[in-house]
Order: sequence, then structure tokens, then C-alpha cells
Amino acid sequence: MSHPHATDTVLVTGVGEPGSLGYEIAAGYTAAGARVVITGRLDDYAPLAQRLDPTGSRVRFIQADLRHLEDVTRLARQAGPVSILVNNAATISAGPTAELDHRGFDAMYEVNVRAPHALVAAIVPTMVDAGRGHIVNISSIGARLATPGRAAYAATKAALESLTRSWALEFAPHGIRVNALSPGPMHGPKMIRNAGEEALRQVGTTVPLGRTVAPQEVARAVLVLTSLDLSYATGSVLALDGGRTLV
Repeated sequence: MSHPHATDTVLVTGVGEPGSLGYEIAAGYTAAGARVVITGRLDDYAPLAQRLDPTGSRVRFIQADLRHLEDVTRLARQAGPVSILVNNAATISAGPTAELDHRGFDAMYEVNVRAPHALVAAIVPTMVDAGRGHIVNISSIGARLATPGRAAYAATKAALESLTRSWALEFAPHGIRVNALSPGPMHGPKMIRNAGEEALRQVGTTVPLGRTVAPQEVARAVLVLTSLDLSYATGSVLALDGGRTLV
């Protein structure tokens, strides 16, 4: 079996239950031979490391609440040098602008923008020293599609895409590539529970390809972005949305 990431240590934020995007990204890198650090807000997710790697030698869990800078700093320190950082963690508070309280707004900014910025600031010096590295930011079609009730969330994802482009230019001389992925409507386990299969099928009818995207598909795209096959790509925002942003 090929292990194209055998020399990599990967940090994936926002890893949740099996079938979720974060979990599938971590699973993909584990299968590709990488050492993987996963993180989640709750200690309840710690057993996921054993599930991803029953040997217990290549996957470890670090609890961190990315709303708090001290947790972000501790996460970077405990993770140690990493060659691939996947900023996947995100939170959303939806509702009319006049009704969105500051706590919901602050949480979205803290997790969706400030935490990725702080993690990159803490981790990129070791990438610079190594002369190589990859950063992948998980964005959303919300950064480009206007949706009532999601203005603040959309703004955080647009900010993350702007960081992607700026970081790509800043770090390119050091051999570090920075890209983003912008998934369309996704049918992960949490979405299925919250919305239901039928509602997600209806959402799929609004997509030119006629369906929603599976977390596993998005996870495979993350691995491709950090592979030698796309070694010339940096500063890109890859739309994986079935054409949804075209209509």
C-alpha cells in the first residue's frame, strides 16, 4: 500500500464523530501513513484517536476549545512541529442580523477566523525552518452566496479565504503552500440528524449536479491539495460545490 504522507505530521482541527468532515480528513491522512493530531472541544472525542488508529501509535487527541486563545496556544505547543495544518473547525450562529447577539457573533469570529490565524502564527515558524509545509483552510460556499440569516457566518468564511490568499503570498518563498476548500451542501451525520434525509435531498435539487456532497469526497480533495500532484497550487480556493455557486 502506498503511503504518500509517511513523512508528514498533520494537525486537523474540529474532528467530530465518524462520518463528519474532520474525522474523514483525519482518516484519510492516517490511511496515507501520516502521524495525525486531532482536536476537539470536548474530551468525549478522545476515543476517536483509538478508532482511527487501533495501534495507538500514529493518532493522538488534544482537547482544545478554539474560542479561547490560551487553548489555541496550548494546542500548537502540544502538537509540536507539523507539516500539514487543516483548519477545519467552525461554528455557526444563524438568524436575522438584528437578533444575533454578540456572543454568537464573537464565537464565530473566535473559532472561524481568530483560531486559524493564531494557529498559523504559532505553527508556521517550524514550517519555515523545514522549508516546506501545507495549510488547508475549510471555507464554505457561504463566502460567495448570500443567504438571509447567515451574514456574519459568511463574513467569517470570506475572511478565511482572504487569509488564504495573503498567507499563500507571504509563505511561498519558504516552500509553504496555502489553499482553501469551499464545499457545497454536505450530508454529514450531524446534518442528517438536524435536517433529515428528505430535506437534504431537496437541497440537492438546487445543485446543478443534483445532489449534496459527502464528507468523504471533501476529505479526499484535502489530501489532493496537499499532494505532489498539486505542488504548484497555492492561494487557490477550490469550489467543491457541484456547481452551486454558478446559479
